[in-house]
Amino acid sequence: MEDKGLREAIPSYVDYVRDEIAVQTHSDEIAGKLREMGFSYIGRGKRRGAMSRRVIRKDEEHDHQKVAAALQPLIDLGLAFSSGRNWCPLEVATHYRDKGMLKGKLRNIYWTGPGKWHLREV
Repeated sequence: MEDKGLREAIPSYVDYVRDEIAVQTHSDEIAGKLREMGFSYIGRGKRRGAMSRRVIRKDEEHDHQKVAAALQPLIDLGLAFSSGRNWCPLEVATHYRDKGMLKGKLRNIYWTGPGKWHLREV
């Protein structure tokens, strides 16, 4: 387990996965790559912050293949997946990987207190 929570800037990470994928980033380089993948800024973020991409249109049924296909480039980019409750991004990605729909090692970001984050490979 890496404990960098108080020493380094927080890395970019996936914080929501359903019919839409949301990513938190504070890196202009990562944000540029996400924009190339169809992500756009949400909320107040203009240069850094929350970005999202709709994978499944509102009039479509949920398609696990489409979601997995949208997650693979994020894994390849080295983004972390947040953990938590109720099908958090890490659980979704792990489920798809276990079913053979995703390849590669997953990075998990989790918090043990305010401002104290950790990374681990799963």
